[in-house]
Amino acid sequence: MSFVVADLEAEVGDLKSEGVSFEEYDLPDLRTVGSIAYSRSTESAWFRDSEGNLIGITQSTPGGASCV
Repeated sequence: MSFVVADLEAEVGDLKSEGVSFEEYDLPDLRTVGSIAYSRSTESAWFRDSEGNLIGITQSTPGGASCV
C-alpha cells in the first residue's frame, strides 16, 4: 500500500518524531538517504505497520511523472 503526499520530507520527519521506524536500503538499484529513496520522477519512503505490512509514502518530483 502506498500513499501520495505533498511533502515527503516533512511527512517522514513527522512520522519519525512519533516513533515510526523507516526501512533503509543500500542496494544497487535502491538506496535511501535519510530514509528516502530519490529517483527522477518520485521520492519514496517505506515503513512497516504493527502487523508487518510494508507501507509506502510517495511524492512526485517537480517535472516528473505524476504518481496519481
